[in-house]
Formats: sequence, C-alpha cells, structure tokens
Amino acid sequence: MRRLAALALAVVVLGGCGGEVTAPRLEASLATSVLHRYALQQHVIGLAGFSPAGLGSAATCRRTSSRTPLRGAGQDWVCTVRFTARGRAPAAATFAVSARPDGCYAASGPAGTVGPATLRTAAGTLVENPLAAFDGCFDLD
Repeated sequence: MRRLAALALAVVVLGGCGGEVTAPRLEASLATSVLHRYALQQHVIGLAGFSPAGLGSAATCRRTSSRTPLRGAGQDWVCTVRFTARGRAPAAATFAVSARPDGCYAASGPAGTVGPATLRTAAGTLVENPLAAFDGCFDLD
C-alpha cells in the first residue's frame, strides 16, 4: 500500500513538470528561427543588408491529423511562416514540422519557396541552404 501511495505521488508530481508542445510555443520559435535563417541565407548568396533586425516574421501552426490540432507532439504539424524584409514584397513558406515531447522539432520547407537544399555562395561554393531543413527547440515552461 505504501508503494502504491508513493507511486501515485510521483505520478502527480512528475506529471506536473514542464509543459507541452503547443501551437503558440512552436509558432514563436519557428518564426524567430526562420527570420534568422532567412538573413543567413541572403548573406550566404551574397545579398547584403539583411539582418534579423530589419526583418519581420509571424507563424501559424496546426496539426493535420490529430484530434488536438493546437497541441501535442507529433510528425503532423504544418506551419506557415510569413516574413518581410525592407524593400521586398512579403513572402510566406509552409514548413512540415515534426515536434517532439521535449520541445525540439525538425522543420523542412518547400524548395519552390525557400530554395534548393544546396545554394551557391557569392564565391561559387556549394553550401547547405539554412532554410531547407533545420532543427530547433523551445522552452516548455
């Protein structure tokens, strides 16, 4: 009986630790990550004047095959990130996202919007496109 009570207490205490994957948490992390990666991508291909400070971004995320479309870990998240840069028309990209229970995720964007998996630098070297596929994490608290 004592073991059962201790186990029940542990479940209650540990069950309350941390949070969960939610659309707002994923949206905030992904919007920031895309903003920084877009600035890096533009720098890599030789376009000057792009910095995260001069960009804006916002994301909307949802799950496509869940009864809980705005929360929970899973490989079925879809997030659309809209971003703007001074002097350019606003752009949007939809990323397929796999979110883990620990708050980390893997995202991949469509080549038609974010560019191919590899890019040619201004010097002619081939490098990975920072927007094509990337990982990120966010705080669950």
